[in-house]
Amino acid sequence: MDDPQKRANGMDWGVARWRSEGSRRDSLGPSSLNLMKSLVLETTFVQPAQAHPFTVRKQRPSACCPWYGASSATRLLRRNLHRRPGAFVLHLSAKKVRELVRIRLYPSDLSFRWNACRFCFWLKCRYGVAMRPPFPEVFNHIDAAMKEAFHGRNLRSVASIPDDWPDGTIDCSSAIENVRSQEFEVTTHAWVRFTITGRLDGLIRFQDETLGVLDFKVSRAETSKLQETYAMQLHAYAFALEKAANLLDADDTSIAPVPLPPAVPRLALIVFRPDGYELLPSSHESCLRGQTEFIPIERDDEGFYALCQEIAALFERPEPPAPSKHCETCSFYAARYPFQS
Repeated sequence: MDDPQKRANGMDWGVARWRSEGSRRDSLGPSSLNLMKSLVLETTFVQPAQAHPFTVRKQRPSACCPWYGASSATRLLRRNLHRRPGAFVLHLSAKKVRELVRIRLYPSDLSFRWNACRFCFWLKCRYGVAMRPPFPEVFNHIDAAMKEAFHGRNLRSVASIPDDWPDGTIDCSSAIENVRSQEFEVTTHAWVRFTITGRLDGLIRFQDETLGVLDFKVSRAETSKLQETYAMQLHAYAFALEKAANLLDADDTSIAPVPLPPAVPRLALIVFRPDGYELLPSSHESCLRGQTEFIPIERDDEGFYALCQEIAALFERPEPPAPSKHCETCSFYAARYPFQS
């Protein structure tokens, strides 16, 4: 029989999630048993040197909490939980109750918004507020044409891929577009919970039953610059696939989640580099000419974990970060504010 007290003594700290079920101040008595009857407890012990830095949250109801004193739990929860029923995190060593911060992380924001302005990034992830810059419609048409051209093709027949990559087939169907991860946290910031949500350009279904994340770009930038810019975006997609909540349209709730292979070890970009415009003879058609380059991106899970730590630290602060001096969006609203009534 597993002894929770012995487990707790072997850990430096633990995390507990408390959710009120209609309980109020008068229902929180001094008895640990009475207290736990009105709560649902989800506990995850975290060691500092854990092999996997992420913890995926799953609900586990429990009737009692023998490894934490009734008087301390009652005192902490009575001061915090009765005010507004919701989710809280209890830090055992510090005996501190804090409200959870849940954010939705968009992979594309890791390529531009995170580096451009932390305030705009904070506003988008925390409240879903963002100003979309003008985006030429022609790029959407090129992206759709690339997906149609590459869908169902053998990867090795359309790109110069590394020799150690297995054969695979490109999948750009609409069934794999929407991806959402399970809720997870980094172990050093237990009260910040992430959910990754995004739209995939394509997958590579390899013969060894693993997946690869594929993203289409139109750019003339250098290869090293593209790898640096889009690496964390593709890592976020890979993590969301490995810890997927579902891979279906959010409006379709009648179909069960699609089971996925557990590993996404390979990431890549397919970049179209336009270099000319050609008028076709004896017709009124024309075409955009250019080279297509396949750019593999090496998995860097430690780098992605470090980025998640930095993001979690940003959302742990009580105040939002300061706007960037070079952010055009923030500069626009700062200049507009004095003229508002």
